Amino acid sequence: MSVAVIGADFRTAPIEIRERLAFARTEVPSVLARLVGSEAVAEAVLLGTCNRIELYLACHDEGGALEQARTLLGDRLVGMPRDVGACCTATGSDERPSTCSG
Repeated sequence: MSVAVIGADFRTAPIEIRERLAFARTEVPSVLARLVGSEAVAEAVLLGTCNRIELYLACHDEGGALEQARTLLGDRLVGMPRDVGACCTATGSDERPSTCSG
């Protein structure tokens, strides 16, 4: 099992994007259930502050887990001029950060 992190912060995304990526307290249980409901993710933690949003994922399948997270975050940016790949970074077990798009 590996651990992956995906998120956006004040360095990678303007406030308009971070506001769209923020989750209300009432949304968190369903967001985590959606991630853990996939075969790729064993456990998930959502961390949100005024300056960042991060998803920590314990993965059965790191690539699949990051794809699930990209999709989940990307769904919140529908209609925005930037996609999730342009404003998020992801780090997997190889410890090399990359943009969400690649």
